[in-house]
Amino acid sequence: MTFLFFRNRAAEIKNQMIKRLYDSQSGKFHDSLKKDLSVNLHTSHHASAYALCYGVYEDEEMAARLSEYVANDGEFIGSVYFIYFMLKGLVDSGHADKAVDLLINPNNQENAKTFAAILDNLHATIAPEAWSNYYKPNLTLSHPWGATPGLVIIQGILGITPLKPGFKDFKIKIRPGTVNTLKAVVPTAKGIIRVSYNAVSVVTTIVDIPMNTTAHLILPTESTEIKCDGIIQKSSVKELIVKSGRHKIVYSK
Repeated sequence: MTFLFFRNRAAEIKNQMIKRLYDSQSGKFHDSLKKDLSVNLHTSHHASAYALCYGVYEDEEMAARLSEYVANDGEFIGSVYFIYFMLKGLVDSGHADKAVDLLINPNNQENAKTFAAILDNLHATIAPEAWSNYYKPNLTLSHPWGATPGLVIIQGILGITPLKPGFKDFKIKIRPGTVNTLKAVVPTAKGIIRVSYNAVSVVTTIVDIPMNTTAHLILPTESTEIKCDGIIQKSSVKELIVKSGRHKIVYSK
């Protein structure tokens, strides 16, 4: 009963946010309402990015318009902390290509808001508190909220997330954007998950699943000619359930 209450409450809040705050002409969310419930016409990147991140949109068209704004022409905006919400929203709404473009922006000029600049100028290999000393003179280079790339790559781009406690069951939903090859080694309480993805010609994914676990591999809706460990799958199958061991999945798209 409690779950149903909060689910309905969340749906109502979402509907009211779209109805009262979303501007269909600009494709952006306004920040707030006035006391008389009329809209405050000011907009910010944060308002639309948070809405996109948490699924406050009605359909793919609305998500696409929000994503276009949130992606900000391939330039990060705001703090190192805030960009998590930008990237998660883009990936989850089906616009991983825009998230990847932001992650691999090669601009390494001093004080640029890019991870190339963080690596080349700060020489940070963990997680900085801010983009550079220009934005925060006393920043640390081991601040958890700066770990966005690791989180987005594993949970977002590769879509490796637990479905049951301790990764007894987990999901792999690869959303590579513009990247054709990916490799990852992910430690969990049940053991190491390894994923290798190659989409140079056909798509080939090799996964190592830890002992006593089950993986749910979510395939793109446009995938065809699907094979799992050499066995041809029905074209309608878009989720493969595999147990412990190494598995090879091949498909066209």
